[in-house]
Amino acid sequence: MNDIFIEHDGKTFAKLAPLDTLLKRLDQDRNIKNLVNAAVAYRVNCNPQAACELLFDGLSICKDKAVRAVVNHNLAQALADLGQFTESRMHQTIANSHGEVLPEKYRKRISLGFAESEMRFGNFTTGFEAWEYGRANASWQPILGTKPWKGQTGKYVGVVCEGGYGDAFMFRRFLPLLRCCSSRVKLFLWKSLGDWCNWKDYGVDEVELVKPGNPIPFDAADKDRPEFSTSWMSIPGILGISHADDIPRDTYLLPRKVSSNGIPLIGYCWYAEEHTSFRRYRTLDENTSAIVAKELSKYARLVSLVPRGQGLYLRNDTKCPSSVYESDVLLRDWKSTTETISNMDLVVTVDTAVAHLAGLTGVPTLLVLPCRSDWKWGLRSDRTWWYGENLKLFRNENPYTWDHNGIIDAALEMIN
Repeated sequence: MNDIFIEHDGKTFAKLAPLDTLLKRLDQDRNIKNLVNAAVAYRVNCNPQAACELLFDGLSICKDKAVRAVVNHNLAQALADLGQFTESRMHQTIANSHGEVLPEKYRKRISLGFAESEMRFGNFTTGFEAWEYGRANASWQPILGTKPWKGQTGKYVGVVCEGGYGDAFMFRRFLPLLRCCSSRVKLFLWKSLGDWCNWKDYGVDEVELVKPGNPIPFDAADKDRPEFSTSWMSIPGILGISHADDIPRDTYLLPRKVSSNGIPLIGYCWYAEEHTSFRRYRTLDENTSAIVAKELSKYARLVSLVPRGQGLYLRNDTKCPSSVYESDVLLRDWKSTTETISNMDLVVTVDTAVAHLAGLTGVPTLLVLPCRSDWKWGLRSDRTWWYGENLKLFRNENPYTWDHNGIIDAALEMIN
């Protein structure tokens, strides 16, 4: 089993051979391993339709329960790329129900895919449980010497960061709920977010700043060590958030400076931090980002919301459209970025941390989603349960190209 790729969210467990090489292997021997590996390579090369065809073929010849779980998982992911979320959910459910015979690293990936599929449909009860299993000791670990917090009341709980900055802005809202059932809460926070807000307003008794990716040091004899620990992304599931209406609302409202010359300001973020994935499906390609910027610049002044060289985004491979004003002073840290966003008349952004900040600030925001949208944005509606009416969703329907005319029309409708 270890030599069959299992793929989720653009990542694989081993280095993937080039597509041409894998297709040659498939021509030589059309076995299930070569079918799955070639399908994963097709996804990496942005051809989910070809991946689906191979995986359906794989299901027709494979009888082994464990391998079929792998095939169904990969097929679910490829169908999600095509925006076929109902069909994707069906195959992800099959993979999850058969995956118990697989090694744990495979089960965790399948569990994550199943969780995100369920939460996309608003099934948080089932989704959060599977999500917790898939993430535990993978994307986060309990603090050394502490017990995982499972909802015990009246305890001293340490909270660790997990995910990206967008997750931080999104899951901050659950900290007060944790504080209501705990005796004390200590947040081990990434240094870059230390001054972003007053964390004590969110029920945090103490903040300790840490470097992302570094283990949290605790001496075994440290009497101030929390008894329990959890990730902030685990809190809603542990507390039993089961419906979108249960999600607390959160804002980050700042005074807005009115433009002196009357020309509208549009904050523009065309680039998502996807440096850990084989393919970029949230970032606008160079041609699309330039077309959108050029057209919108006829009606407003565009300001870049994509940091350069600040360590917030690894933006070394994208060009700023010529019609967009760029100043790193405006984006030197997350606090100044939030202030810049607050002074915009409209924000047009892809799915990245900027979208969450814009949602919090109340600024009219058009969030441009790829055909394969993340679970958190739900399905079909142009609004989201995470933020207010200020944030509108544009859902791109084509899995291969961006609808730049649709993006432009949606943005102009909002600015007018």
